[in-house]
Amino acid sequence: MAHSKCIQIVRILAIKMLVVGLLILPQPIFAKSSPPVWDAFADQFIENYFILQPTFAVNAGRHEFDGKLPDWSPAGLTHLRDICQ
Repeated sequence: MAHSKCIQIVRILAIKMLVVGLLILPQPIFAKSSPPVWDAFADQFIENYFILQPTFAVNAGRHEFDGKLPDWSPAGLTHLRDICQ
């Protein structure tokens, strides 16, 4: 009988401590929107990367880069091989 009374007291204390802990904890800090300088930097970086790597741009859905894809035809590969040697 004394054992069950002790368990009951421990449960009540645990619940009270949990409630007090939740009330004392600071409220979550929500992320602020990113600064405009960072947004401009990120946009410019992505645009420059897409210019240098049009395959990635097309893969990302930017089809204005379709005409800038590398020439993977046999003639294009031969030309690439010739200029790289």
